[in-house]
Amino acid sequence: MTGQAKTTPVEALRAEAGVCSYKTVSNRLCVKAYEKAARLPADHPKNLAFYSSNQHRLQRSSWREQATLKK
Repeated sequence: MTGQAKTTPVEALRAEAGVCSYKTVSNRLCVKAYEKAARLPADHPKNLAFYSSNQHRLQRSSWREQATLKK
């Protein structure tokens, strides 16, 4: 995409191409979902998930946990 050598540092390639890392994109989406859930009506399922502290069935973090780590 950028025409650089394979040994070029990844961050330099991302800066030149104007592309964010997957982690940055993921963090942005988590924060966006967190903010959207906070602004939804109280009876909306996403708002209920936002304010509840349920134990997750899967052993992975949720958008709520990811977004609260960033604050």
